[in-house]
Amino acid sequence: MGSMRIVSALLTMGLLVGCARMWGIIELGNLALLTTVFLFCQLLPLLGLHLHLIREVSAKPDLATLYGSSAIGLAFFVSLILCLTLGVGGTFLYQNQSALHRPLWFIGLSLLPTAIIVVMEALLMAQQRMDVVAKINIYENLGRTGIALLLVLTGYGLDAVFALFLAARILVAVCY
Repeated sequence: MGSMRIVSALLTMGLLVGCARMWGIIELGNLALLTTVFLFCQLLPLLGLHLHLIREVSAKPDLATLYGSSAIGLAFFVSLILCLTLGVGGTFLYQNQSALHRPLWFIGLSLLPTAIIVVMEALLMAQQRMDVVAKINIYENLGRTGIALLLVLTGYGLDAVFALFLAARILVAVCY
């Protein structure tokens, strides 16, 4: 798990450094803000209950389906509220910075597949299958960073980068 976090952090830093060489200060600042919002919001769908879910499923594996379906319901509800809050609130809060509006909606929408992802990761951890979680996370980060850098190199902006982040989350949810 530790190496997964280090690789993810290095890849995110690589994206920011790569963009720093190609974009101006405003675009880079917007990317840093949006990336921080994206990474922070990915932690929220289960409201910190992933540890409880892991512990309960570890102790009672036969109840994994029951706990998992309840957790997905909670995570999806929280994600939907966060999605609307990011989209509507972000548009209002940054009304003079229209370049942030669509990316904030993409980040919000990315929370919907994240609801499934965080529950599946917790269930896999409860089954001591952290290797699967680590591999999928590293592949997602490698793909997302590489393609994002290609998008930036070919002239695409924040909208494309965060549409990619949404697509990556959907793909990961499908993989689980």
